[in-house]
Amino acid sequence: MTVAAYSFSKQALDKINKAGKAITIQELMAKNPKAEKVRIVG
Repeated sequence: MTVAAYSFSKQALDKINKAGKAITIQELMAKNPKAEKVRIVG
């Protein structure tokens, strides 16, 4: 699973990177400009 956000706490980064990958919103837009298969959770 890949999680994108504007910023991450160190604790969140550690947990996410154990189970998947943490990237910035900017990296997400560069890799997937059409936002295909993206879910927004609020």
